[in-house]
Amino acid sequence: MTPRSYLYILTIIFLTSCDFKSADDYLKQGHDIGLTGNYKAAIPIFDKAIQKNPKLKEAYIQRGLCYENIHEDSLAINDYKKLLSFDHKNTTAFYYIGLCKYRQNKFEEAIEFYNNALITKGISNPLDTSRSQFVLDLNKNGILGEQATFDVASYEIYYERGLAYYSTGQIKRAFYDFENCINQKYQLGESNYMIGLCWLTANKKDKACEAFRQGAFYGDSLSKTQILEVCK
Repeated sequence: MTPRSYLYILTIIFLTSCDFKSADDYLKQGHDIGLTGNYKAAIPIFDKAIQKNPKLKEAYIQRGLCYENIHEDSLAINDYKKLLSFDHKNTTAFYYIGLCKYRQNKFEEAIEFYNNALITKGISNPLDTSRSQFVLDLNKNGILGEQATFDVASYEIYYERGLAYYSTGQIKRAFYDFENCINQKYQLGESNYMIGLCWLTANKKDKACEAFRQGAFYGDSLSKTQILEVCK
């Protein structure tokens, strides 16, 4: 083998062994794979993105979502907590941990994380139920009505917290959260349905039926079922 041939082979080996992709390249690749539903294949790609940039927030979020989709909530929580270790006010991480805790039937823990998510949205006292609290959700360009990438609107947090409150029997707090969602015109059918359940728990059948009719008006199938079964 001539020296020139040997040098050529060494060059090829060097080039093929080098990783010229950036963290963002891997992030996009993992995202594209995830969109196909192949979450297990996307996870090692996000691993590489994080290896390249250990503080790439979106990679932790997307890898966490992949774990959620394969029913590995504990691993997802680990990713969101890693993100919070260097981004202490990340709304999305708090919110997604809340969702995972809810699925694990750890409702009180879920509520705590939802409260922390609301605090990051500028709500100083998320437990104040004396009035409806409205937040102007801005995207990264400051435009109203559009969510930033991997941000969570306040009304989504209220809705999920309401479900957790209802699951723990904290009906008044659940009622407040669903009422807040209705005021913000979010999940009008589902929110009215849950308001109806809250009224039923309080033995207020007339008010419950009124809420169910509102839910049915917005197309909620469970509200329609309740009308047939309860509001005769």
